[in-house]
Amino acid sequence: MTDGDGARAVWGPAVVFGGTWPRENTLPPPSGPITVSTEGSTGPHGSVTSWVSITPTPASASWTPAGSTEAQSWPGGVGPGPIIAEEVRSTCTASPGHTATGATTITHGVLGLTTDAWGDPNTFAPMPAHPRPNDGPHHGVITNVGDSYDVYYNEQDTSVPGSITVTAIHMKLLGPVAVGDLYIAQAHCGVTTNR
Repeated sequence: MTDGDGARAVWGPAVVFGGTWPRENTLPPPSGPITVSTEGSTGPHGSVTSWVSITPTPASASWTPAGSTEAQSWPGGVGPGPIIAEEVRSTCTASPGHTATGATTITHGVLGLTTDAWGDPNTFAPMPAHPRPNDGPHHGVITNVGDSYDVYYNEQDTSVPGSITVTAIHMKLLGPVAVGDLYIAQAHCGVTTNR
């Protein structure tokens, strides 16, 4: 299933999740298309594979900002910062009697580590294309307001036997203003056995 319009999350005046932000746009646009898939089979040799991806926007797509009548093109992907990537994908597989596995792929990703006086990221660290499990924390500061955050790549939770939850990018907003969690591209796989 694909949501071709992407998504956008707003907290107060800040867009904490959306697409990459072309400077000609007055507001950060939504993310690129979000696609999710789960396939599996039942029985003693059954398995399940799930994945989610956020991709660039097709060149023919357009977005009309709220309060505007003029459509604009946008590159999609993930943004507007401090997390910026062209494409993000997580995947997992689980089957009875085997360890559930997962992976993350990040294409052309950078993490903003500090911001300028207007809140735009001004120092960056590259994101790994194929991060190892539970890679992090990577610390950053929204310098203009004093907030900070930790970011984890390829976060893998295997606390429930036979299952795994893979989060491609997990940002923990540490405050003092913005507090909470942002999960980007999260896939879950699990199996149960009847005895």
